[in-house]
Amino acid sequence: MWRAAISPNRLLPVLVAILGLWCDAGAQDQGSLLGYRDAERVRESRRYSDAAIAVRLGGAFVWPEDTDLDEGREFEANPSGSVFAHWKNVLEDFSIDAYLGPDGGLISLYQRDGLQSLTGRLDVSARPLSIYRDGFYREDEFVPVGAYEGLDFGVFLAAEQRLVENLMISVGPFYRRYDFDDRVGGVPGFVRPGDFNAHGLRAVLQYVDREPDRFHPAEIHDGVLASLQVDYESNDQRGPFGSPTFQSALPGSTFRGSLLIEIVDRVSEEFASQIRIEGALHERDDRIATTDAQTPIGTAFVDGVFGLRYANEQVAITPYARVQFVRALDAFGQGSDDQAFFGGGIRGRWNLAKNLRLFFDASYLNNPGRPVVTWERGSLGEFQVVSGLEWTL
Repeated sequence: MWRAAISPNRLLPVLVAILGLWCDAGAQDQGSLLGYRDAERVRESRRYSDAAIAVRLGGAFVWPEDTDLDEGREFEANPSGSVFAHWKNVLEDFSIDAYLGPDGGLISLYQRDGLQSLTGRLDVSARPLSIYRDGFYREDEFVPVGAYEGLDFGVFLAAEQRLVENLMISVGPFYRRYDFDDRVGGVPGFVRPGDFNAHGLRAVLQYVDREPDRFHPAEIHDGVLASLQVDYESNDQRGPFGSPTFQSALPGSTFRGSLLIEIVDRVSEEFASQIRIEGALHERDDRIATTDAQTPIGTAFVDGVFGLRYANEQVAITPYARVQFVRALDAFGQGSDDQAFFGGGIRGRWNLAKNLRLFFDASYLNNPGRPVVTWERGSLGEFQVVSGLEWTL
C-alpha cells in the first residue's frame, strides 16, 4: 500500500510552493522539452524552420529542510545552462537535433519522409557527469548508503516507421559503455560497481499531436505527446556492489520500460491546463538504472505534474502541483517500500526582447531524493530553483 510521506508540519511548505514560492522541479520545463532525458526519448522534433537554436544560461540551487552533511543534505549552488539546436535537410534528406547540458549530450541524425515510409536514425549520446545514489526509505526519509559518479556514452541505430500521421515506431540495437569514478561516498564498506559494457534492443513508440514550445515559449500549443520506450539489455558487469547489508551484481540481461505523457488543453486564448506524467519500471537487481540520480530512486516510479499556464505576449506563468509515487527496495534488498510524495511550484518566462527572455522554475517536493539539478555534489534537498536567461533563434 502506498504510504503518504507527508506530515502536518510539512504541509505549509507544500501549499506555499503551490501558491508560488521560489522553489523548482528540475531542469526540464514542462512543455518545453529542454533536457537530456526528453531529447533522448522524444524521437520526433516537430516541424521547425530550416535552422533553430535555443540557449539557456543561469544557475541551479538546492537546499534541504534539514542540513545533514553526512547524508549529503546541504545547500548547493551551481552555474547551469543548455543548448538545443536543429538543422533541417542536412546531407539531403537528413535532419540533425543536438542537445548539450550538464545532464548530458545527444546528437541525433535522422531521415524525414512521408507516411508509412521506412526511415533511419542514428543517436550518439554521452553523460560525462552521471551521479548515482544508492539508498532506501525509512518511513518518509531517504537514507543514502552510497554515492558515486560515472561517465556513460553510447549509440542507438534505429529503423523508423510512421504508422499513421502522428504515430511512429523506432526499433533497433544500442550499445552503451559505463565507467565509474573511484570517488565513493557512503557507509563504510560500500563498494561501487565495476566498469562494464551494455548492449541490446530498444523499441520506442511515440505519438505526437502537439508542437514542443522550444522556440515559441510564449505561445500555447495544445495537444498530446506520448513516448513509450522498452529496452532489453545484456551486459558484462561482474561482481557484487552496494552496501554491506545489500550487495548484488547486475543481472546478465534485463527488461526495463519508461513512459512520458504530456497533455496540453487550451481552455481560453491565454490559459491552458498542462499535465505531464513520467514513469519507469525496472527489475529488482537493475541497480545502475534504479539508482540513477536523474530520476527518482527506486525500481518503479510515477511522477505527475499538473499545472495551469497563463501566457501573453510578455509573460508565461505556470503554477503547478506535483505527486510522486516511488517503489524502492529496503535496506536489505529483500522487500520493497512504497512511498507517496507531494509538492508543487511555479515556472515562468518574461520576454526581455524579441528572442531573449528570463526564465525560472521553482518548487518544493517533500522527497529530498528528487532528481538532481546541481552537478558538483548532487546534494539532496526538498527545495530546488533553476533560473536564468534563454535565447532562441
